Amino acid sequence: MLTVELSGFGLSRWPPSTHFHAGLNIHRTHIRFPSLLDMGFIGTSLTGVSFRCQFLLMPPKNILSRLQGGDRRMIGRSDEVAAIVSKNPRLFPGLIAGLWSEDPLVRMRAADATEKVTRRNREFLQPYKKELLGLMADAKEQELRWHLAVMVPRLLLNAKERQRAISLLNSYLEDRSSIVRTFALQGLADLAQDDPSIRPTVIEVLRESTRNGTPAMKARSRKLLFHPES
Repeated sequence: MLTVELSGFGLSRWPPSTHFHAGLNIHRTHIRFPSLLDMGFIGTSLTGVSFRCQFLLMPPKNILSRLQGGDRRMIGRSDEVAAIVSKNPRLFPGLIAGLWSEDPLVRMRAADATEKVTRRNREFLQPYKKELLGLMADAKEQELRWHLAVMVPRLLLNAKERQRAISLLNSYLEDRSSIVRTFALQGLADLAQDDPSIRPTVIEVLRESTRNGTPAMKARSRKLLFHPES
């Protein structure tokens, strides 16, 4: 058992460099509890002014090491990583940390794997809502942008957050990449499923894209107009 005092520990410095597997008895802390959950803490309980918690054993670098190497034309082992994390959700914090990796190849492949994992497990994204919206605004790489365009609409957003996501997706429609623009259309259509107030505007955007978009945008827009749930 290790006694420590921590302060200012939150996702503003995300991602962490490591996870530990240890019992902790923390007596004085200013830790924001949602951050503990974000970072993969389990078994938290509060007793008086102390609590015990357990970190996960798998360091983020272990799962992310599978995404290294090669070049940007290759997705590497992202399908393999997505399958592993889908079967072991405790590894998800380590995977999503890769979106902030210093290695651009890891960033793009972590985004790819995260998107695949959350197609059926969108709730995994929810603890990272603030960070994902911030990354969506800051991301410059097309691979990150097109994955964020479809992941952010999977979040449960309040009215202000939804408006921010809509604004960002509209800005993505101006991206040089046809793939980014195509997935921005998908993201807008996904948001419109849960927000009837924006459906007329989104439908008009999709119709415009069927007339003047790239071939990929035209195909996606036609599909979304005829099958909005796609």
